[in-house]
Amino acid sequence: MDLDFTQVINDLGGNRGFFEIARAARTPASYLFQRFLPEQVRPTYDVSTGSMRIIPTFAGLSGMDARYAQVGAMDARTFMERTAKLTAKLPLTENALREIYAFSQSISGQGGDVRGWLRGEVEAIFNNVVMQAQLDTMEWLRGQALSEGDGINWRYDNVTLRVDYGIPAGNKLTVRTLASNNAYGGSASKFWEDVRAAQRLLNYRVTALIAHPDTIDAIIHNSVNAARVIGQDGNGGWFDIQRYTGTTEQPSGDARDTLRLWAYGLEGEVIDPANPTQTIKVPFLAPGKLLAIGAAGRGGYVVGMGAQEQPLDNRPVGYTHIGPTVEGANVPGRWGRMYVPQERPWELHGESVTNGLPVIEDPAKIVIATTELA
Repeated sequence: MDLDFTQVINDLGGNRGFFEIARAARTPASYLFQRFLPEQVRPTYDVSTGSMRIIPTFAGLSGMDARYAQVGAMDARTFMERTAKLTAKLPLTENALREIYAFSQSISGQGGDVRGWLRGEVEAIFNNVVMQAQLDTMEWLRGQALSEGDGINWRYDNVTLRVDYGIPAGNKLTVRTLASNNAYGGSASKFWEDVRAAQRLLNYRVTALIAHPDTIDAIIHNSVNAARVIGQDGNGGWFDIQRYTGTTEQPSGDARDTLRLWAYGLEGEVIDPANPTQTIKVPFLAPGKLLAIGAAGRGGYVVGMGAQEQPLDNRPVGYTHIGPTVEGANVPGRWGRMYVPQERPWELHGESVTNGLPVIEDPAKIVIATTELA
């Protein structure tokens, strides 16, 4: 049989169907940073008033027959940036097409539903490769915004994205070096000193302490830190540690010496510039970073998003602006498609676009500590 991707794409609703899938794409729960900068689909290409919210205030006293007291404070940061345009293109290689053809021949020979199988394959390629590229890149940008003190500074194919989020200088702690032995794996480790500094800067309302697994490994395996693991997620997602003190190694009686470290080692892949046929892994959170995020914001009404009723310890410090695309006729949300080139009907291509940018509304609620690792 001959592969007919055009019919398969039509079965899936044509390009309109793929556009709807792209617009409805949900950020996977495994992306930790999206909890603090959740995605919001907005109608604008520029990030300006997208952060506006109306905060409830106390009702006021009024006399009889007097005017009503005004409530609701308007809060709009002056953060103004254009969204970054992220694009992805996937031409399915001849080798992959031969594999698909071989599978289809086998299914056909057994009397199976080849067209149904092809629909599943095309949808999987779209979701797991074409759209995954968009989701991975946005999570990496969130990581840059949250954990790099100078914000995003990314250059790709002669295009530069530079965004300074205004994290206070005092919230970017001194880099702990191996040469000074102050690194978290060193003989004069300043790990607990940095934890104390972060707690004070965030008024002891720390929502999360996040580090790469390599950083946590350096912390808990250095006896100088006297950090015992007293609880652990079975999947390695977090470690509860407690500080021990004294020559008899007794647990510290200070509640500040018991904390949870979130391990975030998720990675994306980029094409290796030195070898375009290969990829290299890029962590969403760089090893050596210890990121402290404080409880931020207040509930209220967000334009286009309704009432915001997040629990006190899980309020985001900002959001991720997902704007419209020209390719999607200016409809808000991501755009994507799978198509067969007219001049090359034996091929299958995929494309996707996002106009978006992480936005930090409360930069004072972020503290960044950095250590060198051996």
